[in-house]
Order: sequence, then structure tokens, then C-alpha cells
Amino acid sequence: MHQKKLNQAVKLALAGLTTLAAAVPAQAVSLPGNVADHTLQGVPSMVVRPGSWRETTDALVRRDADSLVSSGLAAKGWNIVAVDDDWMVRTDCTDWDAARTPVPNCSGGRDASGHPIASPSKYPQGIQSTINYVHSKGLKFGIYTDGGSKTCDGGSAMNAATGPTYFTSDANYFASMGVDYIKSDYCYNIHNTSSGWPLTTDNDATIAVDAYHQTALAVDAANAAYGTKMVLTPSPAAYFNWNNNATGTAAYQKVLAGMALYAQQWRIGGDNGGSTWSAMLTTLDQGVGSAQFARAGHFNDLDQLAMSKGSMTVAQSQSEFSLWAIMAAPLNIKIGATSGLTAQMISDAGNTDVIAISQDQIGAQGKRIFNDANTSVFAKPLSNGDYAVLLLNKSTTAQTISTTGLAVGTSATQFSLTDLWSKAVTTSTGSISASVPATSAILYRLHPTSNSFTAWRQARNASSISDDDASTAACFDSSCGSFSSDALASAGLVSGGSITVGGQTFTGWVGGGAGQHDSIVARGQTIAYSAVGRSYLGFLGASNAGDVSGTMTVNYSDGTSSTVTLGFPDWQTVNPSAFGDTTAVITTHANTQTKAQASGNHLISQAKFALPAGKSVISITLPNQPALRIFSITTS
Repeated sequence: MHQKKLNQAVKLALAGLTTLAAAVPAQAVSLPGNVADHTLQGVPSMVVRPGSWRETTDALVRRDADSLVSSGLAAKGWNIVAVDDDWMVRTDCTDWDAARTPVPNCSGGRDASGHPIASPSKYPQGIQSTINYVHSKGLKFGIYTDGGSKTCDGGSAMNAATGPTYFTSDANYFASMGVDYIKSDYCYNIHNTSSGWPLTTDNDATIAVDAYHQTALAVDAANAAYGTKMVLTPSPAAYFNWNNNATGTAAYQKVLAGMALYAQQWRIGGDNGGSTWSAMLTTLDQGVGSAQFARAGHFNDLDQLAMSKGSMTVAQSQSEFSLWAIMAAPLNIKIGATSGLTAQMISDAGNTDVIAISQDQIGAQGKRIFNDANTSVFAKPLSNGDYAVLLLNKSTTAQTISTTGLAVGTSATQFSLTDLWSKAVTTSTGSISASVPATSAILYRLHPTSNSFTAWRQARNASSISDDDASTAACFDSSCGSFSSDALASAGLVSGGSITVGGQTFTGWVGGGAGQHDSIVARGQTIAYSAVGRSYLGFLGASNAGDVSGTMTVNYSDGTSSTVTLGFPDWQTVNPSAFGDTTAVITTHANTQTKAQASGNHLISQAKFALPAGKSVISITLPNQPALRIFSITTS
């Protein structure tokens, strides 16, 4: 692209630029004050912890790293092995062996350099040796710390009620060792005014947010200094929702709003241990109650999966995995200290179809589109135009649960439903219904199998627009660059707004950013569209592969049809008037799959066609030209 030519073309395009809804002021979609690089974890993490929080040792870490590789789970995405509390010695400088052996050259649990000292009995060669072994297996290593004055079991932490804090030094230490993932608990929280847990006051929320602001700044600086990509998973919100009933409180929401700026994912409720069906349902409700904070690179952590531990049956554990996947929750499993990876765990955790729902690029948390005392229905858009659909039976008796393709989000006149556990495939022309056994769920992947749709808004099949702080969610061109919702908003085009160009008004703009299908990839679809007594048909769109066009058919109520050439200039074109189009909106940057943005102008264009007098449109058949993306359709 020659920038001089592009700038000249843009100046010409500006002369006839459009009216954007009701003088909407320039505004941002992403929240101000963001620190975290959310592209480092664009999809939920997949973490394995060897043993319970007090059992983990170097030997268990090495055993489970070996097992992840040999079982094939590592290749399926289970690539983080994480230690928990007690990897470091106590702040009183005693070890975790039965004799509480004093640790030499120790002050407050730290060495002369101020670094946490690894437990000699658990990590006899030091934590660096453990990290190196995990990395030698092609895996990532996760470490544990705390944003309070001590860890939950009394180890050294980053914060302090008095005296020096260790946010910067610990972040640098972790980065220097090659740590990839940081879990930061929030025990021994300082200067609280609440009476125990849950924390409830605005004072305590402010302190928590500040602690993780400092943590995030330190982690971000350490990543820059050492070239690491450490991901942060903090837990303070859980301490404001310890009884799993406070997602609507001001203090909880203040903390979670802070975590959305400072971390890639965060715990949202008290420990459930993943051990009972009822506890799982309660935790699920916390995820629904925290949905406003979730999108790509911003994930609500629902705590660990059962995976055959506790009282959960195999069917219940599989249902929980399905729920966590559709909710885009980080996936965490604990491998028993004595049992190791079992055949059932390898089978369930290795279900690549369920993993694909979890790891889908859009990164959307599934929406609960129906809920009553016994049943729920969840739906989630997927990056290839499919949807995940989950039918949940919360009750102790079998239930018939039903929904429709339209309720899920698609107007396809026929689609397939693949059960991601049984692998059974059925087809439907609209309804989705199944008898779901007691305390279980059915997870489907819905795939349109016809090229016919009854409504254009529900024919959208791609995500082309991303928020600046969730830029991995969309994929517009071959390198997965995408339009910026923040740049569009700065140009006046906001979600739910309208745009008037060339005498046509396009309403209900869908471009709020991550987590939805916002455009149609043109693949020859026939879409029902009614236009009676109208003179013009209009489209907003862009091309991702040069100035591209194809033949579109307009079908009329009298059985006749006509063809026109539908084309859009490239989104970075030097020829904005290609195909007779009019520039609708110009943005000053686009997003990439990293934190870096692509500067320069990016265009969305209007294509307008005259309709024959006396003809009534009943449908349109798009070109089979996948380089074309259509954002909106209207008539005038």
C-alpha cells in the first residue's frame, strides 16, 4: 500500500462522507486504564496441577509433565503445568517437612536477594530446575503467589501491610526463570474493614484493585524486560463473592472491573472443589452473573473441573466440562498425587470436539438464552459461523429441553447438530430438542447445512470487528487483522447506532466488538429479504483481498430475477470508488492478533443498486466470493 496514494484517495472520499447516527460523540469501546496484554491469552488457559495445593512437589510436576506428553493431552492443548501454594517456604523460614526444618540464609521466607525460597524438601534442586524440566517437554510452567501480605498457607507474597512490597522484584524473578503463568491468590488481604470473608466494603475493593494494578504493572514491565509472555490469573474477586451470592454487589463489580483491566482471567467465586453437582450449578450461576466482564482475553474462572473426583459421576463431570467450554472458562484439572492421570481423565479431558468449543477464537462466553428451575439453554457463536448449543438438565429426573436455531442465532433453513460426546449427528429445519437425562447436559455443535437463510441478521457467520483490548476475537483478513470497534466508535459508528450514506440509512449496527457474529462472508447464500415499493437496495461491506466483486441475484415476488455486480474496495484501498461504491466510514487504525495496532485508514463502503419499478424483492442470492464481508443491508 502506498500511503500517499491512500491519503489522497481518502481525502476525495471524505468529500462525500456520510452522516453518522445523531451526532454521536467520539468514544472508546475498550475500558480506559488497561494494563494487561489480553492477546497473551486470547482463549481460556488449559492448566494441570499435580496433586492438591499442599501435595505438589518437583517429582509430581515431572511425573505429570511426562504423562501429559505421553498421553497426547499436551498436543490437545493441556500445556500448562502449575504449582500452587507451599512451593515456597513459610515466612517464618521453616520448610514443609514434618519437622518444619529451619531454612538457612532466610528472612521472611526470602533469600538475600529478596526472592522467595523454594521448599528444599519439595524442590530439592530448586524451582528453576523444575521449570526447566517442564519447558524441556514443550510445556509451560505456572507459579503461585499472592496479592496479600502472605500466601494462604503462610508463604511470602507480593504485598505487605507495612514495609517493602515485592510486586516488581517477584515479577522480575518469575520472568527471569521463564515462568509463563501466574496464579495470584488474595489471602491475608491488608487493611480490610470487612468482617472476615466475604469482603464487602468499598474500601476493601479499592485496596484489592490497587494491589492488582501494581501486580499488572510489574508483570507487564517484566514481560517487556525479559521477553516473556506471563499471563496473570488473580483471585481477589472470589474473596468478595466467597459465598457465591454477591455478583450484583458494587464491591464485587468494582473488583472485577479492575481485573478486566489488569489480567487475562480471574477467579470469581469461592472454592467449589469441582466435587458436587450442586456446587457446580452454583458456580455456573456466578459465571452468568459476571458475563458483562467476559470476552476474548477476559475470562471468568469458574474453578477447577471435577474430572472424576468428589461425588460427581462421569456423566456429570463430562457435563461440567461442556459447561466450562461453552462459558469460555479457564480449564483446570487436578491430577491425583497417587492416582496420576487415569484412563477416564485422558478420555474426557482429551475430547477435542469439546476443547474446540473452549478454545474457539472468538472467545465469547456463552449466553444463557433460557432458564427455569430445572433446565437451561446456552448458546455461543463460533469463529467458522457455527454455534455451540448446550441443553442443561439441573434436575434429578429426565427433562425434554427445546429451543430453536433462531433463538441460538441462525436463520439457516437447515442445520446439523453434532452431539460432542456421543458423536451422533442429526439434522433440523429449525427446532432443537432432546430428552436430557437427570443431572447432565448435551453439548451440540450446530452447523448450517443449507445455503438458505430466512433473515439476514441471523445469516451473519463471521467476526470482523474487535475491541482494541480484545483484538484476537475477530479475523477479517488472511493475517486475522480486524476492524477496530474503538476506531469505529471514534468515527461515530457505535453498536446499536445507525449510519446514513448515499440517501440510505443502515440501522442497528452490530459492531460492539468481541463475542459475536457481526458480518456475512459471501458464499452464495440465498437470504430472504422483503422490499416492497422501494427504489434502491444497499449494502455496507468491505473486501479483504483487493477490490473484489461477484454476481448477486435479486429475486422478485413475480418469479423473475435480475443480476447485479456486488463489489467492495479493499479495506485499505487506493481506489475507494471502485464498483461505483461510496465510502461509508473511515477508521484510523485496525487491530492485529497482537497488542500492536495497524495504523492507517481502513474503509467500510456502501454499494447501492436501483430496483426495477413495480418489482417486490423477496430474497437475494449473494456472490460466491468469500473475500466480501457484508455488515448491513437496507432499502430506500
